[in-house]
Amino acid sequence: MEEDKIIKQQRKSYLKNFKEYGATPNGVFWNNIETQNSRFEKLISHFDFKKKCPTIHDVGSGICDFHKFLNLKNINHKYSGTEIVQDMIDYSLTKYRNIELFNRDIVSDNCSDSYDYLFLSGTLNLLNGQEIIIWREYCYRLIEKMYSMSTKGIAFNCLTTYKTFTDPLLCYFNPTEMFDFCQKNLSRFVILDHGYPFYEFTITVYKSEYLQELYPNPLYSKYFNSKSKTL
Repeated sequence: MEEDKIIKQQRKSYLKNFKEYGATPNGVFWNNIETQNSRFEKLISHFDFKKKCPTIHDVGSGICDFHKFLNLKNINHKYSGTEIVQDMIDYSLTKYRNIELFNRDIVSDNCSDSYDYLFLSGTLNLLNGQEIIIWREYCYRLIEKMYSMSTKGIAFNCLTTYKTFTDPLLCYFNPTEMFDFCQKNLSRFVILDHGYPFYEFTITVYKSEYLQELYPNPLYSKYFNSKSKTL
């Protein structure tokens, strides 16, 4: 299957890099902790974690730096992740308690588990020898799968086509095309954030039921009725 080839190549590249640089930002293809945390901040900025302990699933969890970030923010949460490099999983499980990690491809594997929120940071960036058309198609399927596994919503980032340079090793997405994809295939409740320094953007997609929780006033109820045509 095409997905098997994709995962095999991605795993090979990430494992090689992790063995070379270890449990550092460079080991998971990030420049530094500061910019990594800035990306995490964008991922969580449109969700409300105050009411209860949410279940959070990190797609492409690496060495669980997102979990570390949430702990530093004092965000009470139950963390799990999907990662395809077993060495990273083994390292993370020795460092953090009470987390659950899966070595799997959620696109091709029969995943029946669900979570309040699913997050993805940086996982879509590297081609790692993939044909760009095939990789893009896989990324869209991955986003769809994330949404299907969530009960409240998802957030992810992509490199943007609005940039000053092009690296042939990286995959860029047109932000308006990604926004349209999410609107047409996932939910009409979508946030596109392109207003920060990096050559990327962050997409947040809400489940309708979750947005209703955020807007409980009966005056808003008509906006969650798909048949309503009134403003």
